[in-house]
Amino acid sequence: MNRRLPVEGEALLVEQWRAFALWIARDYFIPGASHDDVRQEAMIGLLVGLRSFDPELGALRSFLHLAITRRLLDVIGTANRDKHRPLNQAVSGSVTTADGEVDIFDMLPAPGPSTEEQFEQQERVNAIIAAARKLTQLERESLLLALNGEPYGHLPKRVDNAIARARWKLRRAA
Repeated sequence: MNRRLPVEGEALLVEQWRAFALWIARDYFIPGASHDDVRQEAMIGLLVGLRSFDPELGALRSFLHLAITRRLLDVIGTANRDKHRPLNQAVSGSVTTADGEVDIFDMLPAPGPSTEEQFEQQERVNAIIAAARKLTQLERESLLLALNGEPYGHLPKRVDNAIARARWKLRRAA
């Protein structure tokens, strides 16, 4: 059964074993982390080891060495996993300026359509324009009435039919 040390006693033990934990940490490297991060992880391993140590078993030094080493190896294994690679290799998008911190991605123009998409859009526009030029006079005038939002319900049925034909021809061209 683990006995929990009082916080004051724990703090004293942490200070007593601090150099030991940092000595172990000097041989480890965590991808995407600084040496200070490695030392911090070693200190966490030290604290976990102190909290889980059973004094009845003895051999505190060996137990702490194992706890610190396991913590460092766990963190290294986590950092090396493919699912964390984008986070470990990410670059901050924040820049500190005289006005404060600015996200550089806010300064970039919004991405537009690719050249291929622009070409396809232009081809569709050209096809619609070509189809619009082939509309009859009545279809063109009726379509303009509809596009301008003019009420055309009072006009003859032929206007309504002309609008339907014009829409069909333009839809087919697109």
